[in-house]
Amino acid sequence: MPEQTPRFSIVIPNYNYVRFLKQAIESVQAQTFSNWQLIVVDNFSTDGSSELVSSIEDDRIQLVKFANGGSIAAARNRGAEIAVGDYLAFLDSDDYWSPNKLEECLRVLEAGGDFVYHHLAIEGPKSPLGARFVKARKLKGGALRDLLVNGNAVATSSVVLRTALFRSLGGMNPNPELLGVEDYEAWLRVADSGANMVAIPKILGGYRVHPGSTSKSRMAAKVRAVVEPHLAKLSGSDARKAQAILTYIEAREDFTLTANGSYRELLSVVLRANFPHKARALYMLLLGKIGGRK
Repeated sequence: MPEQTPRFSIVIPNYNYVRFLKQAIESVQAQTFSNWQLIVVDNFSTDGSSELVSSIEDDRIQLVKFANGGSIAAARNRGAEIAVGDYLAFLDSDDYWSPNKLEECLRVLEAGGDFVYHHLAIEGPKSPLGARFVKARKLKGGALRDLLVNGNAVATSSVVLRTALFRSLGGMNPNPELLGVEDYEAWLRVADSGANMVAIPKILGGYRVHPGSTSKSRMAAKVRAVVEPHLAKLSGSDARKAQAILTYIEAREDFTLTANGSYRELLSVVLRANFPHKARALYMLLLGKIGGRK
């Protein structure tokens, strides 16, 4: 470790992504703000990942071998246990950062932010609606309310937060049943704590879409499991909007994974949800009509 205590501790969980890991690490090394600690938490990869990390001559980089039991949250928590920096940053091993990412985040954190996040450019196939980047939506009307009523606005590889805040909330939930939503569950608890969550409206990294990054597994039930404990904290109208988003996610899954998409569920989203989800539901209804779904 360098003699100077790092301001940032960066955690990269990894399992058999050596083909992307080098770019992720190099994007950290290229930061204009250089006072950082990088912890690569490797789940005993068999593709040469650990050999790659060990070959890099940079005393700011630390390799930790850790069996995460199928939970990426557990790997992130392990990195957070080792972290010595004031601020904790997450970067997935198939994503990368722009050179000024840490410098931009530090400016906001030192101005009073507790938790910052930003846009990420999409690398790979774009969404059917043509999204070119993962948008860091500004949270309005209360962070918890916004995350529940409008859905998750935070990409994990964009997040930097105070290390003490992450630890005070107990880190991420390591339950493997929450794989894919463990980050959203954590951000809801951050919001509920009253932390100052600040969106930086700049593209400061890249989110890679590739066959290994997408899943055909059912996610809607997991999203519902992390959202429902918070619904009682909303007003009646906001709770209905949050429920409409859950309905939309379930209907979207049916359209994507089966041939039995429910028009009734999508119509309820059109009637009850906020505009972005209304538009997406209408788009899916149109797709279903063109495709001849019943």
